Amino acid sequence: MSEDKAKPFSPFDPARLAMPSTGADAFGVRRIISTIPVGKPKGKEWVRVHEDSDYHLCAALLDLEDGDPVYLVTPDIAAALGSEVKPVNLGATMTRQGKLFLWPCPIIQSDRQPNSWHTTHVAAFERSKTQWIRMSSDRSVGAYNIYEAEGFLPPPVWPELSLLKMLEIAFGDGHLIDRDDHPALKRLKGGL
Repeated sequence: MSEDKAKPFSPFDPARLAMPSTGADAFGVRRIISTIPVGKPKGKEWVRVHEDSDYHLCAALLDLEDGDPVYLVTPDIAAALGSEVKPVNLGATMTRQGKLFLWPCPIIQSDRQPNSWHTTHVAAFERSKTQWIRMSSDRSVGAYNIYEAEGFLPPPVWPELSLLKMLEIAFGDGHLIDRDDHPALKRLKGGL
């Protein structure tokens, strides 16, 4: 009697379970974006900012500089905090490796003398709407160096997320200050 005829049915038979492909695309897999960092690009990251203005937001951020992520602040609270908050243009940004993040670019205020860090930061942000760029700090000149990719790089593949959804993911874990009794404001004022 041959071994094949003697084998009883097994739900774990490898011939029954083997998939025709090992690629995740064969299963219809898509990545779920559950975290979106907020920060400027790292010195070696090639980035693009979404060119559509629907993916930009003039906003106020509060950084307690305690290792905790930054907070998004509503306009009424920001007005009460004054210089404690930083006005920024938040832009949806993608790296060449497909990392999505929100880039807070400083807004140069008309009533203040701009410094070269801010002007070069803004220049890099604006240029990245149409070109892959990277920016790196150059302390010897007190500004950012901006580098543009020389070869053809395809445009980023943006996830199907609205800016609203990106903000919910980035700031949704208690990092939206929309009330006077927010714990971050208590910490800012020296409370626990």
